[in-house]
Amino acid sequence: MRKRKVRSKNHVNVPESSSQELEQLSASKHTEAESSNKKSKHQKKSKKIKSAITEPLLHEDIGSSDSPQNSSIHPQLLKKRKKQLEKLKELVLEKAQKSRKVEDSNLTLRQRMMRKLKAARFRFLNEQIYNTTGKETEKIFRSDPEAFKAYHEGYKLQLKRWPMNPLDKIIKSLTKMNKTNVIADFGCGEARLAQSVEHKVHSFDLVAANDFVTACDMAHVPLDDSSVDVAVFCLSLMGTNLKEYLLEANRVLKKGGLLKIAEVESRFEDVDAFIKNCEQYGFKKTWMDLSYNLFYFIDFKKESSSRNKAKLPSLTLQPCLYKKR
Repeated sequence: MRKRKVRSKNHVNVPESSSQELEQLSASKHTEAESSNKKSKHQKKSKKIKSAITEPLLHEDIGSSDSPQNSSIHPQLLKKRKKQLEKLKELVLEKAQKSRKVEDSNLTLRQRMMRKLKAARFRFLNEQIYNTTGKETEKIFRSDPEAFKAYHEGYKLQLKRWPMNPLDKIIKSLTKMNKTNVIADFGCGEARLAQSVEHKVHSFDLVAANDFVTACDMAHVPLDDSSVDVAVFCLSLMGTNLKEYLLEANRVLKKGGLLKIAEVESRFEDVDAFIKNCEQYGFKKTWMDLSYNLFYFIDFKKESSSRNKAKLPSLTLQPCLYKKR
């Protein structure tokens, strides 16, 4: 007598063709998942490679005709590298803009309103600084310490919008110098330079943001004549009395000392004329880098003390006024 097969209530007959289709579908999904994982890994790898290429190129002195490393580079290769650098700069700037948009979209309404108010006050203070002397600006900030704080908060927000911070480039160059060199940082802000190098640094600004800073008018700093090896003006040639600032830098620098200037490119109507005028103050241009879209970097050596001050040419730069965003 045959035994009857007992089937489970939940058992369902699956046609052979359907079973094969299910297996194929499962295999297809598995393949897609593997492909997606590979693609994701490839994208991450590409980003790392792109970052590794972009970062060093952004800080190269490719565009400087006075740069020693460029003397041995073939002109065509140099031109090609410049084009590559320009493309990479555009990519970095575009990425930074997208990142800011995402950041802004994550803010609450109150946070966005507060940011706009801070930006508006920064623009107002910035315009005041460019259109008055250092002494007059010092009075404004001394009478209202919160104004100085508001200005620097706005300045830090503005820094985030730029593809690079010019102070980083200056710090990098100073770290290669003799550690016995004494540095004077004119318009130091929060004295990041002094906190980033091993040298002795005198940090000056209109208001002391911290213990590293000496508050004073930059046209009259508390240093002896010929007492420093390097004088730095990083985005700090502001106001209507630039002549006094350069005279003071000349006074405190030793003969053969280095004057380093970094400024926004749009402030120069004629960079060659500016350099020529600076050289009449006892300086000689030794190096410059104009390759960056946004900033100019110029180094001078002190050759002599300033004489016949009344006959010296005036020094002017266009104010750097920020647009409402």
